[in-house]
Amino acid sequence: MRSVNVDVELQDLALQAKYYQPDTIARRIALSELCCELQRDDRLKVVCGCFNLLPEAIDRCDRQARSEALLAICHRIDEYNIDRGSIVAWAKGILLEEWQRALQQQCW
Repeated sequence: MRSVNVDVELQDLALQAKYYQPDTIARRIALSELCCELQRDDRLKVVCGCFNLLPEAIDRCDRQARSEALLAICHRIDEYNIDRGSIVAWAKGILLEEWQRALQQQCW
């Protein structure tokens, strides 16, 4: 049951980050660890086979969306509510928002 352990670890990291005051070293460390673990999580993906884009454009959108999503997670960690769902679900919602932005910039 590896994913249960990973979920608990991610949840703990998110709660640690929320606990520390903004702009402190402790919060930055917790957010850094959270972002590293989220990047390793296979569930944090967007399936994008339906877009009429070249593979290079999809890769560029993916890199941009992931980068912006991690930044948004760091800035918006106080908005995360453990009672509303897992940190992975919350992070995936942010990733989807950033994918939409990346696609708009790519296509329009």
